[in-house]
Amino acid sequence: MKKRGLIVTIIVNSIVVLAVLLCILFPITLYSAITITNNQIAIEIEDKLKSVELPEGTELVDSMWLAGKYFGNGHGMQYFGAILVSSELEADELQAYYRNYIQSDDIVDVVKQQTAAIFDDPYYGEWGLAFENFNSDNNNYMIYCLEANTSGWDDNSFIIELLDRDFRRY
Repeated sequence: MKKRGLIVTIIVNSIVVLAVLLCILFPITLYSAITITNNQIAIEIEDKLKSVELPEGTELVDSMWLAGKYFGNGHGMQYFGAILVSSELEADELQAYYRNYIQSDDIVDVVKQQTAAIFDDPYYGEWGLAFENFNSDNNNYMIYCLEANTSGWDDNSFIIELLDRDFRRY
């Protein structure tokens, strides 16, 4: 009888330990999977910009990507990919060139870069976003694509709802 009680105690204790481990490991695994997936989407946007053949008289200087909650309230993710180019072309010429290659319902824009800072906005500045290889002697332009995932509560996909979270910012 004592042997049977010992076996039951071991089984119950094993179940409790397993339940505690699952409660600890599941959120960590979920957090990691969502972060990695969101980062991968932003990396793909950067790669999409880098894959476009540069127009004549244009040189790739630097590139970067970001994934996070950058504007709006509630849930929703924004994915940002950018390249810094030095070009003999003007911003509107680069804009027309890239709009032919980048098919996106979201924002594709060209901005003249006076400094290494990605945005001169105080909100973004606190993140220290800047191109590492900026050279003020060049005619620099940032070409960026900003895509937003705002699936909202009406979307029936549980996976989309999970990917729509940016746990890093909370």
